[in-house]
Amino acid sequence: MFETFRTLVIVDIQPEYTGHIDFDVAEMLRWAFVQTRFRNVIYLYNGDSLGLDSEGDVRKWLLEHVEDEDEEEYEQIENGLQWAEWIDKGYGFFRDAYDEGYDEADLVRLGKYMLARDYCDVREMEEDDWDQVGIDGLLAEQYREEAFAFFTPSHVIEVLEGTVRPVLIGGALDECLKEVMLIYEMIDKPYTVYTPYTF
Repeated sequence: MFETFRTLVIVDIQPEYTGHIDFDVAEMLRWAFVQTRFRNVIYLYNGDSLGLDSEGDVRKWLLEHVEDEDEEEYEQIENGLQWAEWIDKGYGFFRDAYDEGYDEADLVRLGKYMLARDYCDVREMEEDDWDQVGIDGLLAEQYREEAFAFFTPSHVIEVLEGTVRPVLIGGALDECLKEVMLIYEMIDKPYTVYTPYTF
């Protein structure tokens, strides 16, 4: 379905969100590691940094879904998971304003401005910055008053910048996956969301 040499980016498909995942995890693993040839795989998850699932916990949980698979396919999936780049990403980079319904275009504009000036946290911005960034009204005031958090996760951005024609799966579509989508827009890198394996 996807041409060879694309990057697969998996977001938060892990035990913590079992109750929200509404697709067959075994089917997703077969698609990702057996049926499709991806250039590389980035596995973003919420892990030890938040007191949630460890990388080992996530791998074990995934492999439990394919225990009864053909031995060759199981090995392909196991090797694929080992070969993937695992990133304990954290979350909540831009969620405050997004959850309040502010314009995504303004969030992307702010993120681009911060990245261009190596700002990691919106609190680093001075009044001159706000005059230049081009965001008016209540959103700018909320940030000035530190009502909302907004920071650029350099450890995630650095990895995503190196992806090739990324294909995104996982979730949630209006939560952590949305933050990854916004990062891609901030760094001007096109991406595809493959909806059969989103939640």
